[in-house]
Amino acid sequence: MNFRRFTASAVITFALIVVGSAAAWAQANTVVGIGPGMYFEDGTMDGEEQASVQITDETFNYISDGTLNFSVWWLAAVTENLRMGATIMYYGSYTASIQEEDNNDDEEEELYEFGSLWEFYGRIEYLVPTYEGLDVMFGAVAGIPVLFPDGEFQEEIDRLRDQQASVWDLPRIGYMVGPIVSMRYGYSDYLFFRLDLALKWEQLLLFNTSEEVQGVAFGKDWTISTLRSEFTLGIEVGL
Repeated sequence: MNFRRFTASAVITFALIVVGSAAAWAQANTVVGIGPGMYFEDGTMDGEEQASVQITDETFNYISDGTLNFSVWWLAAVTENLRMGATIMYYGSYTASIQEEDNNDDEEEELYEFGSLWEFYGRIEYLVPTYEGLDVMFGAVAGIPVLFPDGEFQEEIDRLRDQQASVWDLPRIGYMVGPIVSMRYGYSDYLFFRLDLALKWEQLLLFNTSEEVQGVAFGKDWTISTLRSEFTLGIEVGL
């Protein structure tokens, strides 16, 4: 447990150092922002486990049981209309609500907790002034999601390690990419309110092992793929 906490702290600290170092070369019109958001997604956990000649399909479709996130970002002007920067987004406990094909409304909802989900990504946006004080921005985001195992996923890791399988008890990473459209209103020269609409394609690699365990062929492959829609309300402050 202490090692997992150390790893989590190291990843977060590294991300903050990257963002802080980038500020050294930032030009004028640099802003920092914070804001809560909502997200909706459809995901698939593609998975199977092999033990000797038996292969078990563990795939399931899901929607996220949570809908709220929170982000902090930094942006600096590259040209008059082009800005680049970085974002840290936190989703809290990432829990799947499993969608069964024959699921009835009267049946109890089946949940699967993967752990604590963060995203660390870069962003670029092009600003188009419209009416006085109102800007429209078109951009893109790309980066790395990081999942810190907990709940049922951590229990699965512990079960496999108890059976002497060589699976890591470490955060899982992946990739994400997508477009973003924003509107920003300038309340003053240094204070802005903005709305972001983003569509993200994300994959997380949970297991990918093929080996012999006590003389028996063993394999485990789990990958999360999700398409996520996000709405963020934020405040930006000019530096």
